[in-house]
Amino acid sequence: MPEQRVIIARVRRPWGVDGSVAVTPYSDERVALRPGARVFAGSMTYTIESVRRAGSGMAVKLTGMDTPEEASKLRDTELEALASDLPVPPAGVYYHYQIIGSEVVTLSGARLGKVVDIIETPANDVYVVREPQTNSETLVPATQDIIKGIDTVAGIVRVDMPAG
Repeated sequence: MPEQRVIIARVRRPWGVDGSVAVTPYSDERVALRPGARVFAGSMTYTIESVRRAGSGMAVKLTGMDTPEEASKLRDTELEALASDLPVPPAGVYYHYQIIGSEVVTLSGARLGKVVDIIETPANDVYVVREPQTNSETLVPATQDIIKGIDTVAGIVRVDMPAG
């Protein structure tokens, strides 16, 4: 079975004249954007040579990309990394890919659905939970008051939702 790949950034466009690309990192996966890291764009494999701030995102120089014309071929593609290549997060911190797809269950055992997306806000993340039968969505703030446990192996997020 192939190893799991995690989307870590989206290439926006070429940046500068050396073949760098401007990327938008996805959440905490941006820690994977570091010199020496291996990344994938489609069927191609690259090594990150350098990373620097570029406006609201990052400029990344990949091996083998030496001109703006070469870099433009990656426009609007996603960069991926192997899950095993990502640094181990501190206790209580999770990558989005570890949460998305998890079943959300209340402390009383009621199933609310699965996490289908995560919205980042300045205060805290918000899990978008979809109930498969009705296709209804519930927004669950990822705060200590609400999230009571996350089991990434079992794929379960335990919550204590307020009434209403």
